[in-house]
Amino acid sequence: MTGYDLSRFVDLTEDQKNEMLCGICLAILKSPVDTICGHTFCCNCINEWLNQYNESCPQCRHYLSPIFFNSKPYIDSTKRFRNLIEKLRIKCDFADKGCEEVLELGLLRKHLLKCQFNECNHDLKFGFVFFNFLINFVFSQKWSTIGMDSNERQRNATT
Repeated sequence: MTGYDLSRFVDLTEDQKNEMLCGICLAILKSPVDTICGHTFCCNCINEWLNQYNESCPQCRHYLSPIFFNSKPYIDSTKRFRNLIEKLRIKCDFADKGCEEVLELGLLRKHLLKCQFNECNHDLKFGFVFFNFLINFVFSQKWSTIGMDSNERQRNATT
């Protein structure tokens, strides 16, 4: 599935579900694109459909020829439609791990970078802490030996 799972959305009306549902993955549209026949799908869904099946719309079977110079049989959905989707309220990707954050879809990516339940963030933070420790250690050793001759450095290294 390439769209957003319906169960993650909060306060989603029936009309919003119907308007913002991908006809292929049956999830909320992710990177929506419009076909020349007027249907809207997730970008990844329609690409996969066209690569695996044929050159027709999965909803109406209209032939989808590549549009002008971009060689894709669809165009990006309007900014207005994308903005409506980005305003939908969604649960964090890590809700199953304990995150209770509910925010607008457009703010989700930023939240995920700092979410305390994102295990990748913990590894990343540890990496930064370790890197800073290493840099500080190396530079403190290097700076403390400036101005010493080789005999003094050797004596300091053995103590």
